[in-house]
Amino acid sequence: MKYLTTIVLISLLITACGTNDSIVNEDPVPIADSLSTSTLNDELALPILETYEDSIRMIVYQAEGSCNVNSPKEFFKNEIWTYCKVEENIECAFIEKRNDNVLITEEFILKNNMLVYALEVERTEYETDTSWWSCEYIVRGSTVEKFSSMGHGETELDEWEPESILTQWQSHKDHYNMVKNKR
Repeated sequence: MKYLTTIVLISLLITACGTNDSIVNEDPVPIADSLSTSTLNDELALPILETYEDSIRMIVYQAEGSCNVNSPKEFFKNEIWTYCKVEENIECAFIEKRNDNVLITEEFILKNNMLVYALEVERTEYETDTSWWSCEYIVRGSTVEKFSSMGHGETELDEWEPESILTQWQSHKDHYNMVKNKR
C-alpha cells in the first residue's frame, strides 16, 4: 500500500508541476548589452523619492547632517539660536530654551523661505525621573500634511491644533531674520 501511495503522489506531482521539457536553454544577456554601467550606477546611487514626505525627509537628513554643534550660536533672552544655510534654498534654525526644569528644543527647516519641517521636543526633569514629549511636522504651504507625536504633551489636549506650529514659527520670524542677517 505504501508503494502504491508513493507512485500516485509522484504521478500527481509530475502532472501538477509539469516537466522541464518546455524550458529552452538560452545564454543570458550580458549586463553590458542590456544596461550601460553608468545608468546602472546612477540608479543605484540615487534614492527614489515617491512622496512629498520622502523629499522633505531627505532635506531634513541633509540639513541635520550639515548643521552641527559647532555652528555659530546667538543668544536672545533665555534662548540659544543656531542658524545654518545648507544650500542656496535650504536653511534651518535650532532654538533651545530652558524654563525651570523643562528644556525645550525646536527645529525649523525651510526650503525657498517656506517652512517644510518642524520638530518640537520637551524634556522635563524631576528629582528622580525625566519625561519626554516630541512632535514632528511635515508642512506644505500653510498646511501641516503630517505630524507624529510621542510622549505626553500638548498634543493630548482637546484644543490642540497641528497648525499651531505655523503660528509658533511666525512668532520666531523676527529673531530668525536677525540671526540670518548676521551671517
